[in-house]
Amino acid sequence: MASFKNITIKKKGGGTRTQRVQVLASGKYRFVKNVKKSRKSNPRASSKPRKVKSLARRRYVRKTKRRSRQFTIPLAPTAAILGTIARPTPAGTTIIGDVMNGDIPQLLYDVREVFAGVDNDGKLRLEWLLATYGPIVAGLLIHRFIGGRPLNVNAMLARAGVPIIRI
Repeated sequence: MASFKNITIKKKGGGTRTQRVQVLASGKYRFVKNVKKSRKSNPRASSKPRKVKSLARRRYVRKTKRRSRQFTIPLAPTAAILGTIARPTPAGTTIIGDVMNGDIPQLLYDVREVFAGVDNDGKLRLEWLLATYGPIVAGLLIHRFIGGRPLNVNAMLARAGVPIIRI
């Protein structure tokens, strides 16, 4: 005649569970289906706390996921762009100086030299392009890797309550 008993089995993530087994003649166990026992108590009383618990957890998760978007200025790319437009051009003027003086033809000439890298003869000057876009690319990389995933300085600044500046 087959005998049955309940044994306790450890779960992978920790904790235990009860499993019903059949004890064979050799002394080994054979797993059989766990049969749920019907409860004679009021089923409403047992399900009520679970609903409250799940609702409370859902509200908590919603609150933590909701963030207010604030206006922030990425410091590294902004500094690189400001440095580029404040840098003297090969003609000896600056883009900011041209804007302040209202000299539109000189401004267009300087913008062409600085951002397109083309001189008066129509030759492409790679050193001008490198001087313009090198700091901008470096600022974007700094913004990405220091302010972002590996070091996440921007999250630390936000938690500290620094209002506008991000790296």
